[in-house]
Amino acid sequence: MKTIQTSVTASYSDPGLAEYRGNPLIEALPQICVDDIALAKALASRPAHSEAELNMHANLRIHAIAKLMDGDFFHPLPSHLNLEKKLSLMIRSGYVKRNPAKNLDKEVIQENYLKTQGKEAAINVFPTTDRSVQSTTLIGCSGSGKTTAVKKILSTYPQLIEHPKYNMHQQLTYVFVECPSNGDLASLCSNFFHAVDEVLGTFYHRRYTQKIRIGEKTLLQAMKQIAVDHSIGVLVIDEIQHLQDTKEKRDFLINFFTELTNTLGIPVLVVGTPKATGISKDLRGARREIGFGSMHWGISKTEKDLDRWRGFVRRLWRFQWVKKRTKKPSEDILTHLFVLSQGIIDITVKIFVIAQIRAIVSGAEELTIPLLDTVYKEEMKSSSYAGCAPLRCCQ
Repeated sequence: MKTIQTSVTASYSDPGLAEYRGNPLIEALPQICVDDIALAKALASRPAHSEAELNMHANLRIHAIAKLMDGDFFHPLPSHLNLEKKLSLMIRSGYVKRNPAKNLDKEVIQENYLKTQGKEAAINVFPTTDRSVQSTTLIGCSGSGKTTAVKKILSTYPQLIEHPKYNMHQQLTYVFVECPSNGDLASLCSNFFHAVDEVLGTFYHRRYTQKIRIGEKTLLQAMKQIAVDHSIGVLVIDEIQHLQDTKEKRDFLINFFTELTNTLGIPVLVVGTPKATGISKDLRGARREIGFGSMHWGISKTEKDLDRWRGFVRRLWRFQWVKKRTKKPSEDILTHLFVLSQGIIDITVKIFVIAQIRAIVSGAEELTIPLLDTVYKEEMKSSSYAGCAPLRCCQ
């Protein structure tokens, strides 16, 4: 994936809409993209693939192939463009009611502080308006590329924007947190503090997790305060299915997400596998999640989606380092590769990469259907891509 600049000094520009004007948190963001072709070009990335590399020693070519696994190859599909539009709207709509130029951010901070003091009744003295924003869930099987897609789109935003005109206010456009495999809420909070510290150079993780033992409710309250203090544009929680088995924790977290969005105006994107369906349903029951509903990620059974998968493979096929390479895959190989991968992007790329490495090591220097079968049987069949029903062949 391309290296991005994570910290910038705010430079303000007209966001194009009246409701966005005069809000430095929005005016400092990149311009809203109105050209899908330009957006696709901005998201796309290709690894170096020259004639010189194709003529290198076999051992060097094997290392060159690894670039495909490192994220250097990214081919945006219509689903990526749609996801970008939703994230763009989520971030900006969340900032509308947190405008530091109008001191709305101070009202949010004060209200959250009163809650930490157990003085919710005093909040009514602040004449704030409804801060409800759009939050949603992104559900897709493991390996379908949902996490890569979210990270790729967020990489088009500087993660940290500093505002000298507003007391050097530090604006975090997004924070990406992975839910711990043990489903522990305290560990989730710890991951959040660590993610913020990595960007800001702060010591929240040490303050809240290493010095004294703090309960989960207090940790979540600290998360909310930090999210407000640093104007987080969107909070992304990945691998949320890890919380599925504990209903009490799940309900507690759903209430937390609801308060973030409804009360504090901070959008939340929850990402997980189909095992997180229960959480997705619970969020749909929450008052504001219905704004976007759940997004389902991956290849469906429609001919249009299958055509898009074929187009993806044809683009990927150009990056071969074997001697007997072909310009494009045959229809038989396309059909067979789809049967093996079920249209899952991650599996497709891995089979393609491992098959090339084996072809070079064996001296065959050619991608064939028997080789693809061998790679799948020995390398991929035991892999865990839970929650994905088999798809039909792309004939």
